[in-house]
Amino acid sequence: MLSFIVFMVSCTPDEDSKSVFADDELPKIFFVNWSASQSINANGTLIHSPVVSPNDGAIYEWTLESQIISEEKDLNYIVTETPGVYTLTFTVTRNGISTYRTTELTVN
Repeated sequence: MLSFIVFMVSCTPDEDSKSVFADDELPKIFFVNWSASQSINANGTLIHSPVVSPNDGAIYEWTLESQIISEEKDLNYIVTETPGVYTLTFTVTRNGISTYRTTELTVN
């Protein structure tokens, strides 16, 4: 019986271990496959799944040459642009504070 009680107590959530973020904390963006320049073939699919922290209440925006192509966190975009060099930007806004990442995208 004592071991059961010890087990139950050890399984309760520890409130002190939860992350708490300030309202004015700048979101951080992490990518697995992101670099200063990228290339893709025309009609190819551009896929990115960033990790954003903190992300509570975050608003996402992907732009290609200042044109919004998605407002989702994860990007899944079929490139219809003509061959050339473009700027791809991912912006995260949380409580009025924004941060972003850019890359030079070459469409072949």
